[in-house]
Amino acid sequence: MIKDNSNPVPQSKIESDLRKLGLKSGDLVLCHSSLSSIGWVIGGPIAVIDAIINVIGVKRNLGAEDGEEGTIIMPAHSGDYSNPAYWTNPSVPNSWVNMINNNMPPYRRDITPIKKTIGVIPECFRKYPGVERSSHPVRSFCALGRDAVSIVTKDSYDHPHGKNSALDYIYQNKGKILNIGVKNNTCFAFSEHLTSIQHDIIVEQSPIQQDGSRTLVEWKQLDYNYTSDDRDKVHKSFISESENCKLGMVGTAESVVFDAYEYIEYSKEWLSAKYNKK
Repeated sequence: MIKDNSNPVPQSKIESDLRKLGLKSGDLVLCHSSLSSIGWVIGGPIAVIDAIINVIGVKRNLGAEDGEEGTIIMPAHSGDYSNPAYWTNPSVPNSWVNMINNNMPPYRRDITPIKKTIGVIPECFRKYPGVERSSHPVRSFCALGRDAVSIVTKDSYDHPHGKNSALDYIYQNKGKILNIGVKNNTCFAFSEHLTSIQHDIIVEQSPIQQDGSRTLVEWKQLDYNYTSDDRDKVHKSFISESENCKLGMVGTAESVVFDAYEYIEYSKEWLSAKYNKK
């Protein structure tokens, strides 16, 4: 039900709010988002994506102030393409695991949908003309703009949130993180890769399409120590301690823009302090 005292949110309002948060032409931005938190958006996810495009500028619409081309990145994860034996949200009966593994269609970057929990904005974004998507069957990223090709080709099968990943590119290239109505941040996982914490390695297996046929690719990732509670605590403490975070509203969504390098370094030290004691 729509509240009587609420107002629809047009694209122009979203653009104005993003500029107040400090986004500008030429920015490299990793965006995490919740459409519902913004309010009743006229045009839904398209209006949000077009607003970001206009503010930071990309080739298809250099509407930003000085015309310098920026880059938008969004997570495009497809968790259903991982080993179902590890699924927890929700889990499946053990008796289903082999059947799922043997029958899951191969990952295809052009058509494989993003998991619903990632959000409707990234799912819409992946279909935009010119958007590039990385090849990882579970932890892919989508990008549009100046650095898009460089970002998606950085991705590898092993440790998709680790070194030489899209997140590493953001870390090394003065990227910004934009959170619209969410606390989740994929860079938090990357931070743990930069620590000296000892990890077990999880070996996964996913179906991909290779030379026109379905095949299974084996890949590795860390058995991460961090929890969602850790991530939320770091998000809160970083925002309160950093002088460079810009807080504000996008529509009705509490939002923040901050420097990716600073956040990752902060998270790395926090995780090291907690888990290197073990």
